Amino acid sequence: MVPRNWQFYLIYHKYVWAGDLRSFGYFTNGLKFLKVQKIDIQALIAKMSFEGVKERLVEIIQEWGEQSKVKSKSVGLQFDTAINPLNGIGVPFPYTSIRRGVTPFR
Repeated sequence: MVPRNWQFYLIYHKYVWAGDLRSFGYFTNGLKFLKVQKIDIQALIAKMSFEGVKERLVEIIQEWGEQSKVKSKSVGLQFDTAINPLNGIGVPFPYTSIRRGVTPFR
C-alpha cells in the first residue's frame, strides 16, 4: 500500500495520520472499540494499579488487532460515531520529520 496522509476529526480536534490505509483502519478500529465497550481509561487508572492498567490496555489492543486482521481485505474510510475521515482534503504539512514517506501534496 502507498503511504498517504489522512486527516480526521476526533472530539472537535483535527489530526493528521501519516501511513497506509490499513494502519489508519487499525487505529480507527481501536477508537471504535473503546467507544463501543465504553472503556474509560481515566477510570481504569483510578481503580487499578499501573501494571493492571497496562495489562488491560494490551488486551484491548490485541482484541482490536484481531478485528483489524479480519477486516484487512476491505478497509475503507467511513463516517461514524468515533471518527470523521476527510478523504481527499489536504494542506501542506510543515513537519519534515513526519512528512518522510508520505506522498507529496498537490
